Amino acid sequence: MIQTDQSHAHLSEQPEEEIEQYRPVSGLAIAALVFGLLALAAWIEPFLVFVGGIGLFVGFAAMWQIARNAPDMLGRKAALIGLFLSTVSLVGVVSQGYTHRILVRKEAQHFARQWFDFTLGNQPQKAFAMTIDATTEPEPVMVEGSLRTPPGESETPPAQRYAERPDIRALVELGDRAQARYYQTEAQKQTSDADEVSQVFAVTYDKDRVKTTFFVRLTMERSIDAKARKAYWQIKSSEAGIQPIALGGESDA
Repeated sequence: MIQTDQSHAHLSEQPEEEIEQYRPVSGLAIAALVFGLLALAAWIEPFLVFVGGIGLFVGFAAMWQIARNAPDMLGRKAALIGLFLSTVSLVGVVSQGYTHRILVRKEAQHFARQWFDFTLGNQPQKAFAMTIDATTEPEPVMVEGSLRTPPGESETPPAQRYAERPDIRALVELGDRAQARYYQTEAQKQTSDADEVSQVFAVTYDKDRVKTTFFVRLTMERSIDAKARKAYWQIKSSEAGIQPIALGGESDA
C-alpha cells in the first residue's frame, strides 16, 4: 500500500508543461494558417484575392472556438498568424489594384490631351498616328501607281480618310478657339495584357460670343510589350457630339 501511494504521488507531480501537450489543437486555427500562407499567392495572381477573405473568416472562427474552449484548446498563435497573413494579402492586393486603376486613368488623360493638341492644332496626321497599334509592324504606305494599286485606280491614304471625318474636321476647324477639358471616366476594364479606358472630354468654344460646349468620348487601350517591357497607348475610337452617361446618355459599349 505504501508503494502504491508513492506511485500516485509521483503521477500528481507531473509538470504542467507535460500535461499541456495533451490539450487539443484547433483544426480551424491550422486551416487559418494554411489559408493565410496561400493568400500570399494573390500578389502574383490577383484573382486569388478571395483566398484572403476565406482566411479571415476561418481565422475569426478559430479565435472564437479557442476562446470558447479556453484554456483547454491550443492554436491561438496559429490563428493570429493566419489572420495577419490574410489581412496583409487582402488589403495589399486590393490597394494595389485600386492604385493601378488610378494611375492608368491619369495616363489615359495625358494621352488624350496629346490627341486634342494635335486635332485642335491642325495636325490630324499626328492624331491618326495615335490610333495605330505601336506594338505591330506598320503596313506599307499605299502609293498610287504602285504594284499594289490597280492601273487607273487610286486609294485614299488612311491618314487622309481620318482627317476627312466630320468629327476630326470639326475639331481642326475650331483650332485654338476651343479648349478640351476632362469630364469623366465612363468605363475601365483590365485584362491579362491590356487596360481599356473610356473617357469623356468637354470641348468649349465661343460661338457668337456665347460659350458653347459639346462632348467627345475617347476609348483608349494600354497594352504591354513583354519583350520591350514598355506600355503603349492607342486611340481605339473617338466620338464627338455624344451625351455623357452622367447626363443620361448611353455607353458606346
